[in-house]
Amino acid sequence: MLRHVFSNASEPAGGAGGGFYRPLDVHQAYGVPLALHIPATLASAFQWAKVDPAANKPWRDGPAFNARLASLAASGIVQFTGTTFSNHILPYFPQAFTNDNVALANDFYSGIYGSVPSSQVLCPPERVLNATALEIVQGAGFGWTFADQMRHITKWFGRISALSNDGYRINQVNGAKVFVINDQASTFVFKTMTAG
Repeated sequence: MLRHVFSNASEPAGGAGGGFYRPLDVHQAYGVPLALHIPATLASAFQWAKVDPAANKPWRDGPAFNARLASLAASGIVQFTGTTFSNHILPYFPQAFTNDNVALANDFYSGIYGSVPSSQVLCPPERVLNATALEIVQGAGFGWTFADQMRHITKWFGRISALSNDGYRINQVNGAKVFVINDQASTFVFKTMTAG
């Protein structure tokens, strides 16, 4: 996992690489904001993923990567989406647990990045969503979340709806505003432009 996250496009191991570096480089070069979801457990894993300077692979150094994210967040390039600490599956835990988990994630983010994630948009763990999960998202104070076009929009509104405008816009579902992650368009772009 950390190898993929920290891979550098110039690194010969398998070719495509890029990890988080490619989008960060592009958004930094053009000064365009990037919404990024990094669970607090992953952010803390980056902190202990230190690379020996003798290895001459600075792009694999977790603390340096977190420092770059902190710098990009301070400059307004990176905006972190709201997150839970442990990425637990929302419908299986009570509201109070989720609220505490979000608060713990915010504490970790403050310590690592010097800023807290969004208090408006929550990236649902593993994008497991149903009516209960949407209630928990809203109960934690978030008005916005993400759903998958073919998994969620198809299930909630039907295939025709998922393939029409509903699959490509922000929808309101059970009171929550839902950004749709477009499966087909994203898959085509990634396969065409970067071979996956």
